[in-house]
Amino acid sequence: MQQKQQQQQKQQQQQHHQHQQQQQQMQQKQQQLQKQQQHHHHHHHHQHQQQQQQQQQQQQQHHHHHQQQQQQQQHHQHHHQQQQQQQQQEQQQQQQQQQQQQDTCMDTKRRFLGLSYKRGTLYLGPRCCC
Repeated sequence: MQQKQQQQQKQQQQQHHQHQQQQQQMQQKQQQLQKQQQHHHHHHHHQHQQQQQQQQQQQQQHHHHHQQQQQQQQHHQHHHQQQQQQQQQEQQQQQQQQQQQQDTCMDTKRRFLGLSYKRGTLYLGPRCCC
């Protein structure tokens, strides 16, 4: 698990100014994996694993506001893990839509300004408002 976390963080740095789509998909895979684990054994020691994943998610998408809210839910609802897992996935889908909107918006802006995509100017700057 820890090894995976390190990998994830590396990827975070590499893709900071590129599409985060790929990252989100990886994360969804990880969540499904987590879900299966919960099905097999309903022990308490899986708790911390999910918490770890939660922190990862926050690092990856630190610019999304409702992330914070979600982490509080995590603390309050230890025993409703299943139900909360779904909430988490719904939120991720929302985020993915947001990301897509952002990307198209950036694309148009980039074409308009003629900026190079690789330079990442638009991605590192303030978020563009569509």
